[in-house]
Amino acid sequence: MLLTARFDDALAYGSALHRLQLRKGTAIPYLSHLMALGPGA
Repeated sequence: MLLTARFDDALAYGSALHRLQLRKGTAIPYLSHLMALGPGA
């Protein structure tokens, strides 16, 4: 799958919104959850 500029923009936007959040009960950044879901999830 080829990632697009739109995906890059969405990732940057999600990062800006969630950069200070952590997964519940862990030190893992919340953004890692969004990235694991991937495009179209």
